[in-house]
Amino acid sequence: TTGTTGTTDTWDLEVQSLANAVTIRAAKAMTTAELRSEIAQKLGIAAQNQLWHVQGERLNMQDSETLETQLTGVTQMTVLHAGEPLKPLPKRFDIRLTSVRERFRTGYSSAFTIQYRLRADAEKGEMVLEPWRKNDHDTLLYNMRQKKMKHLKSHWMAGTQETNEALNWDPLADLVSRWRGCYLEPSATRFWKEASPDPPEG
Repeated sequence: TTGTTGTTDTWDLEVQSLANAVTIRAAKAMTTAELRSEIAQKLGIAAQNQLWHVQGERLNMQDSETLETQLTGVTQMTVLHAGEPLKPLPKRFDIRLTSVRERFRTGYSSAFTIQYRLRADAEKGEMVLEPWRKNDHDTLLYNMRQKKMKHLKSHWMAGTQETNEALNWDPLADLVSRWRGCYLEPSATRFWKEASPDPPEG
């Protein structure tokens, strides 16, 4: 539950984790970084690993932002451990992300992507993405300076088709900025089906 504290500049904020709860004296002038530090001391969740939720909605606040902007009057908040953040990407990198289906050697369709190979050079503004399947793979070449994208779509029987498109955004900058601290939001697309309110017939 949440409540308000009228015009008061300080109030008691109950902070809950999955295992514990503490009460912190919050203030409008307190910064996000200061509250994160206090939560870390009292709940043992490091500042960089904290995800804040109020009434099921995730809060995204900058470290220098004061509590007055989003937390004034909020009396209860849940803090989840988000796991260890990824290391920042260097200016040049080569990444391979392999599906668990391939790592566990389970059966899968030849149309299923089993590995994403990604390499980039931020200084040159170039990035190459290769989704690999069992028998073939596509190649997407991004050139941020020329604002162009070349797509080589391959099929082990039909051959390769090439298309060229204008690039009106910077996928490399987007990837680098989202690489750390990108977590599934409660409202985001899930990897499972929602429970049906009606039982199956028969």
